[in-house]
Amino acid sequence: TQPEVRICLAVTRSLGSLRDSLGSLASRAKVVALVTDVFGQDAFEVAKEVGISSYVYFMSAAMNLHFMLYLPTLHEEVKSEFRDMPNPICLPGCVPLHGRDFVDPVQDRASEGYNLILHYSKRASLADGILLNSFTELEPGAIEALLTDEPRRPPVYPVGP
Repeated sequence: TQPEVRICLAVTRSLGSLRDSLGSLASRAKVVALVTDVFGQDAFEVAKEVGISSYVYFMSAAMNLHFMLYLPTLHEEVKSEFRDMPNPICLPGCVPLHGRDFVDPVQDRASEGYNLILHYSKRASLADGILLNSFTELEPGAIEALLTDEPRRPPVYPVGP
């Protein structure tokens, strides 16, 4: 089993315990937000149930976040394997990216790993915000593009390393 599949199963199996813990904690203390990594986004419903905000902490580069947020559109527009695309994609503020250079889990669209990455790419729009582990001076073009308003994209907050 691919590592991302095992991580997702662990998170899914932990949601009941998370619900109990957050509910108990929220009744005793002021809990205002749940922050997960990309693979913890299935916990957003639990956060909503207990009345707190949900955020994704994205630990990779701004260009990778841009790609992740664009993947659902790319999935709809490109019917072949991405590695077979004749032209690179051009995300605002980023260098052109050839399909053959995409991360391994998205190279096989029939794989379980691809479907999970696509699932989490779509779920990112449900977050109240995305905390990005980068800063404008490091990735000015990509971060500037991520800070523009886009439909179905939550606010992005570069919080730096």
